[in-house]
Amino acid sequence: MLKNLQDTSLWVLWKREQDKQGNIHKRPYTPKGYPASIYKPRQWASVDTVLEALATGNFTGIGIMLPAPFVLIDIDAKQDAPIYDPETKKIVSALALHLLEQVPSYAELSPNNGLHIITEGRPKRGNFKTASLEMYTNWFSTVTTRHIVGTSLVVTTQQQALETLEDEFHPKVTEAVFQNTGGLLRLLDCLNFHRKRGLIRCYKNCYEGI
Repeated sequence: MLKNLQDTSLWVLWKREQDKQGNIHKRPYTPKGYPASIYKPRQWASVDTVLEALATGNFTGIGIMLPAPFVLIDIDAKQDAPIYDPETKKIVSALALHLLEQVPSYAELSPNNGLHIITEGRPKRGNFKTASLEMYTNWFSTVTTRHIVGTSLVVTTQQQALETLEDEFHPKVTEAVFQNTGGLLRLLDCLNFHRKRGLIRCYKNCYEGI
């Protein structure tokens, strides 16, 4: 399990919590039971400390903070598009299989049988979320230890693979420049682009993690 990160102080815990709209989130917590933030490293702990806290029964699971250059690649499982078949114990998603081949780094099943790949690199255009793929840095991720057999036991650097995924799922938007109103129109285009992809809400709720 994440062999080259076990000795780091990047570890936290998490609980399932419901917001006012009824949405379920996985909120990161410190071993002492306080909400944890990606921006406050002093709140993070060793893996041994969080495992001791998990044994109290006060938390749902453990997780890890992923400051740059660590990157999380996430695919959510859907009822009509499963990632994993528990009967055959195999990955059944063509996209997931493609990603596992394209990004040879640590990979595991998420709490909801989605796919998490943790790697290193620096996304060219920052965090993004689409209907089929999400990519985040400076982020929180759950850790289930449900490692996918055949994938790396350690986190590896995959800069070129990240750039390829960005170009495929989050291509650069060509700016339209108009005299006098160019700056305003570029801003409106940018906001509209992110709004359609749910990124404004995504960034607003970034502390809640995956």
